[in-house]
Amino acid sequence: MKIGKLYFDESNTSTEEKIKQFIASHYEKTGEIPDTVCVNPSQMVEDETISVFLGDDAWGVSCSVRVVSDPSTLNNHFFIGRKENTEVSVYETRPETS
Repeated sequence: MKIGKLYFDESNTSTEEKIKQFIASHYEKTGEIPDTVCVNPSQMVEDETISVFLGDDAWGVSCSVRVVSDPSTLNNHFFIGRKENTEVSVYETRPETS
């Protein structure tokens, strides 16, 4: 991955929760749905794929983001972006009508 945004967080929040928050922030700021997150090997999460819902309660998209262990990523840093020429699987959700 060559292009993305670097996020930093040293709070006690779980790594998975941090990743979800950063992905949502990345989407809000750029309008781009990332497909990859690089983390320090010491912070690798159990599942290598994290599902994230982007949007509000009524409307949004659901996507899967791959978590990659990268020794060049510093501890508490998260490099979020898209691999070149990859398509992101997105599932649109709509409010239920009664």
